[in-house]
Amino acid sequence: MLNIRIILIVLFFNFIVCFASNGNTIQIERFVYHSHDSIPIEGTLYLPNGKVKSIIIQLYTTHVNYRHPDFKSLSDSIRFQSILPLISNGYGVALISPRYKQTKENLPKIKDQTYKTLADDGEALIKFLKSDSRFTSTPIGVWGFSATGIAAAKLASRKNLVDFAMLMSTPSTIGAEDLYFKWDTNMKESVKDFYMLFFREFERFFPKDHFIYNDSIYTNTDQSKFDQIFIECVWDCMKNINKSVLQNNEKIDTIHILAQNTLKSAFKTDTIKTKIFTPFMPSKDPMYINQFIYILINITMYSPLDIDYLKWNPEDYYPKICCPTLMLFAEKDVNIDMKGSIENSKRIVNTYKKTNFSIVVIPNVDHEFYEPLEKVSFEEKGRTYTLNKYSRSFLQSMLNWLESVQH
Repeated sequence: MLNIRIILIVLFFNFIVCFASNGNTIQIERFVYHSHDSIPIEGTLYLPNGKVKSIIIQLYTTHVNYRHPDFKSLSDSIRFQSILPLISNGYGVALISPRYKQTKENLPKIKDQTYKTLADDGEALIKFLKSDSRFTSTPIGVWGFSATGIAAAKLASRKNLVDFAMLMSTPSTIGAEDLYFKWDTNMKESVKDFYMLFFREFERFFPKDHFIYNDSIYTNTDQSKFDQIFIECVWDCMKNINKSVLQNNEKIDTIHILAQNTLKSAFKTDTIKTKIFTPFMPSKDPMYINQFIYILINITMYSPLDIDYLKWNPEDYYPKICCPTLMLFAEKDVNIDMKGSIENSKRIVNTYKKTNFSIVVIPNVDHEFYEPLEKVSFEEKGRTYTLNKYSRSFLQSMLNWLESVQH
């Protein structure tokens, strides 16, 4: 672990901050650039003191406003362990904030963000950095973790934009199949429990003794089995929507309308007149079943980001990636279909003869590449922290690969 002693040296008019850290200087530059559709986006660039080997753009989130560290605290140095080793080895790291801050007023705009828009913002940042005379000839790569690896792959597949790519714990099966795997295995942090909350609320609209699904009548002879059958029917309907609606349509509005109609038709909701209050929906007033279905489809299950994920097929993008690409997977990952992702990645690489891909599995670590039994505990500013540590193998594998692809 790095023992960081940080000294503020100077704050320039252009928001460049220099810090001394164990003899190394970290330059922190805050900047604002604009997306292709003229939306201002805030970012932070971390640079080493001296020659910059390359700059790595970390695509981290589509909607959550995570704090960009200033490394004035020990907790920063541990929480962002993946950044400091890169800087100390001569690499710059760029972090960008989502287009919109998480406020009630911005919710409609936030819901329109997808992995494609995140890739678009990464592309705009590359052009912004290249316009700086310091970085005209500096290689620029992209780094995506977990689902944002989808955005990184989409960006890297665009011709002559990215010099290298790092995809960490990126789901590499078809998005809908990864979702079904999580449902069937009831994985840790699975979406299954989340979805079931809404499916159970949906069930409350129906009579307690029966419901109709696809013209079959299900009657209640055992409440627990009856509840389970209802949930299975809703899930079956959602899978049908994924197959018949998502795969055959591109426009979000069309998908929403067809998905709502599919659910309504399957469960004969035109016969349901019940009006209930549900705590899981934004409305404070009781609602009819069709109002519930609108929110369930448009917001909960098929937001633009959800649709982008469900329609994700790595075979549409990996073959188009021509730059050096590192794919790191975690041996004990329970957040994605890890085995399926590795097998499918290897199949694509072999089928399309992608010699620019390196696929590495880090042993004995979880989805986020943390050491399984190692934590760091310390006190700072009157608080006690216990934080995870990144695997040394993970950090070293990343650094070794980066050194191997430098021009």
